Amino acid sequence: MRKIIALIENLSLHVVAGSICSALFASFVLDVTLPLWWLVCLGLAVWFIYTLDHLCDARLNRGRINNSRHQFHEQHFKKLFVVLLLTGLTGVLVFIRFASVQMWISAGVLAGLALIHILLVSSSVFSRKFWLQKEIQIALIYSVGIWLGALHLKEKPFDIQVIMVFLSFTILAWWETSFVALNERETDLKQQSISLATRLGDQKTKKLLLLLLVLQLVFSSVQLLLFEGPIDKANLILIAMGLAFVFLFLIRKYLFKAGLLHFVGELIFCLPVLVFLI
Repeated sequence: MRKIIALIENLSLHVVAGSICSALFASFVLDVTLPLWWLVCLGLAVWFIYTLDHLCDARLNRGRINNSRHQFHEQHFKKLFVVLLLTGLTGVLVFIRFASVQMWISAGVLAGLALIHILLVSSSVFSRKFWLQKEIQIALIYSVGIWLGALHLKEKPFDIQVIMVFLSFTILAWWETSFVALNERETDLKQQSISLATRLGDQKTKKLLLLLLVLQLVFSSVQLLLFEGPIDKANLILIAMGLAFVFLFLIRKYLFKAGLLHFVGELIFCLPVLVFLI
């Protein structure tokens, strides 16, 4: 079982599952139905971006890798690169068949921003710039990508409640990326990689994580009290996710020893699909 979990984690399949579940959550909030082809393209795109990022890290840090995920990508670099090309080609072909011109423009802009992000964080010059906070950038790219399909299908203008739910979701995504940075701080220091945790240090990063969780829980709770309607279910899910991250933070040392910390953290983004069951 542990080997299966490690393989899923190394291949970012749990991230793909979380992105699809979160996209379905976005469709609920915006009251639209996502077509199957979009969910397929989303899964392929998320896998492509994460795998490309890991392959770049593995190649740039060759010979001084301490991260098991990067070791996996270094060991299977050629095979993964071939699969990466096939995945990208499949996604493009599906997009050509089904996507509208407006969707092409939006997806192209987002893909361009993701590529710029990867190039910047991979640069030995730009990665050290203070303005380049990769955890925030990853959270924004991830959140916009997750909500993109549902936003295009929304015919009526969305209201303030939708914007607030999106912001709350993005805060959680930012928390998760910063949490990963905290737990990979020692590895990043050895590999001379720049992250939020290497910039702020252990204690300040922990304080920031707690602050973000408090902010998110208060933000979603206020929405729950102020507004009524179907979107209340979305806020309940976001509060549940925030509390799950609190619990994850408290037991992080035990999960880290078991090698399950990042796996469990990413799986929390599968919780939004429960919005259809409450």
